[in-house]
Amino acid sequence: MRTWKNTPPSWNNGSDPCDGNWDGITCKNGRVTKILLVSMNLNGELPDDIGKLTELQTLIISVCRDLSYNEGLIGSLNPQIGNLRKLTELSLNSNSFSGPIPASIGKLTNLYWLDLTSNKLTGSIPVSNGITPGLDMLTQAKHFRLDRNSLSDNVPSNINNLTNLQQMYLHNNQLSGPMPNLTGMSDHLNYIDLSNNSFDQSGIIPSWFSTLQALRTIKMHNTNLGGQLPAALFRIPQLQTIDLSDKWINGTLDISSNPSSLQLVDLGNNRIVDFTQRDQYSANIGLNLAGNPICKESHVSDTFCSPPRNRTASYSTPYSNNCEPPSCDSGLVSSPDCQCSHPYTGLIVFKAPSFSSEENPTIYMISLKDSLMAFFQKESLPVASVSLKNPKRNVNDYLEIELEIFPFGEQSFNSTEILRVGFSLTNHTYPPPEEFNIIYYFNPEPYTFFPEISSTKHKSSNTGIIVGLAVGCCVLVVLLVLAGMYSFRRKETAKRVPEQSQPFALWDPTSGSCDVPQLNGARSFTFEELLKYTNNFSEINYIGRGGYGMGEQMLVYEYIVNGTLKDSLSGRSGIRLDWTRRLKITLGAAKGLQYLHDHADPPIIHRDVKSDNILLDERLVAKVADFGLSKPLSDADSTHVTTIVKGTMGYVDPEYYLTQQLTEKSDTYSFGVVMLELITAKNPIEKGKYIVRSVKEAMNKSKELYDLHEILDPTIGLSSQLKGLERFVDLALRCVEQLGYQRPAMSEVVKELESIMELLRLNHVESSSSTLASYERASKDYNYPYSNDSLFSYSGGSLSPKLHPK
Repeated sequence: MRTWKNTPPSWNNGSDPCDGNWDGITCKNGRVTKILLVSMNLNGELPDDIGKLTELQTLIISVCRDLSYNEGLIGSLNPQIGNLRKLTELSLNSNSFSGPIPASIGKLTNLYWLDLTSNKLTGSIPVSNGITPGLDMLTQAKHFRLDRNSLSDNVPSNINNLTNLQQMYLHNNQLSGPMPNLTGMSDHLNYIDLSNNSFDQSGIIPSWFSTLQALRTIKMHNTNLGGQLPAALFRIPQLQTIDLSDKWINGTLDISSNPSSLQLVDLGNNRIVDFTQRDQYSANIGLNLAGNPICKESHVSDTFCSPPRNRTASYSTPYSNNCEPPSCDSGLVSSPDCQCSHPYTGLIVFKAPSFSSEENPTIYMISLKDSLMAFFQKESLPVASVSLKNPKRNVNDYLEIELEIFPFGEQSFNSTEILRVGFSLTNHTYPPPEEFNIIYYFNPEPYTFFPEISSTKHKSSNTGIIVGLAVGCCVLVVLLVLAGMYSFRRKETAKRVPEQSQPFALWDPTSGSCDVPQLNGARSFTFEELLKYTNNFSEINYIGRGGYGMGEQMLVYEYIVNGTLKDSLSGRSGIRLDWTRRLKITLGAAKGLQYLHDHADPPIIHRDVKSDNILLDERLVAKVADFGLSKPLSDADSTHVTTIVKGTMGYVDPEYYLTQQLTEKSDTYSFGVVMLELITAKNPIEKGKYIVRSVKEAMNKSKELYDLHEILDPTIGLSSQLKGLERFVDLALRCVEQLGYQRPAMSEVVKELESIMELLRLNHVESSSSTLASYERASKDYNYPYSNDSLFSYSGGSLSPKLHPK
């Protein structure tokens, strides 16, 4: 993290990536097992520390360079990569690595996926010599991609040892010498691209090519090879695409024995003078002979002598049952089964299909469509049909296909359905057909067509309005009287409190009738004071860091002795949180969020509510912290902020994820997840299971404590002590409703939690008398919202450091 720039904001969540829910990092048993960082603006070098991640199985860092990105990671590929012996997938494509390929990569004997494409690598392909390792030792590799670099010299003969290889990409380099013999790969190699290299001009297409019986795609344009093209090449049974354009191929073309699978043969700009049985194959395959001497003959068909058209640019899968597409209203789309609805759309991207996108797409697009529908039906997902459009290669030579998914029985998906469908694609639950390879990702577009809320949920009768107004006015008068009395007491107390009791902020004690004190400014510390307090910034005193690093512009925070709520739930702090303490913490954090939503001016949406961002002081009073992602609702009439989705996986509001509209109810959703954490002590996403779903599946409302005994944290207390737990769970599940309007406001959450606490007090159910006494004393002394027992920790709009006790 210190080496790279522009890392994800979540990487500031503590110093441990396995405890901080860092985006792109997957852990098991406290060790990093996967690093997946795609399409990010990373910059820096690959440090030596990478070799210490000995449990790492997947390393994928891809920047996808274009004009809007930096050049990604730079410098040489660190040989320490060779220490990652458990690595099965290594993909560092689309960066700016330079220098040679480390021979130490050959030590990664479990590796099945190697992708170093689109860098600035130079030198030869390293192979073993009995002393040093080399890439020929990757005998488990199935995908081998070194294209779009500046590699030179011969393709070493040892590369033939990769007998399990399925795809080989070496195009767009400066390779020379003879064409490498690949007969050892005959059982599995189905895709080979050696284009745009400088092999010996005197070389000819080797006869052993016809022994590669698994080949589906051959791409070798502009490689200096020539001579008579062997007819046996066209007898490979599964061959679909041949691109041998811009070569020195001459003589007579004979494809009389081509397989039925053959779809595209590009031999443009060669020296072919004749073609046997040309008329017989004019309608069967896409053949390009443009730029050959044969096309100068007047009797030759224009079909062969015109450059091939891109037949995939506007392709889409056909309509079902030959139905007639209807004329849909504005905004609606006609589905393949001729219904008008709002589809869920996005790009599905395949890294290494075993076919070319230049082929006739009919076969593989229909195969993918049938596979998707079979999967959706198997998973009981409400999908009526899917449409696939416009297959093409992107800048990284990956196959992109536009995907539309249409709802079953309705014009729109609801939010739950969108989450289920999107989850199955973004989390790789869906297994694509074999020819598409398993490596893919799905980039969905925000879905904004959820069914309209019933008018009965928005409207009430005139009678209800009148009664509500009358009651509201009476309550308001009472509250104003109480507020006046409370404000008077606050002023008297403020006069007696010396300024020294507030070392971190300057307050205005004469702020008028408002019951919330006003912040005049934060206290400034001199550099000399900081040097003194930190013992010259000694590393011995180092306990954490924020998102802006160390040394120049600094924010000073009060020391939170008991660290984060996550620390206590995980057992790291050594504090046992019984049921009463957990309720008190929940209430405190809820009041902090209520202040942000209802009292701050302008109202603030925290945007990153989680157990790591709730701090506990010496009396276990909760303080909401870390405002690095917060957004203000600056317009008084504004109900949401439209912004790029950010937050921590597992806590993010699904409605915000789909619509990119951030509301106060987004904080409510995250807080609901924290509430479920408090009773289970489980991470939001643990072993592939989502905490919300786990609680819903485990609960049975007809039984005591909703039959959640198996999922509750064992340290929470005895069953007989958990008074109010059912109401707590009900409240949490209301907070994590799929749609924002179904969730309570934080003010409602506070009221319900206070009611549960009162229930606990009246029934004298507490883990110890000291716990209850502590609660009552804190309640009596509590000065809302700022005091020594404050439930809200102001951090000046910056990322709060994660403070751990030492």
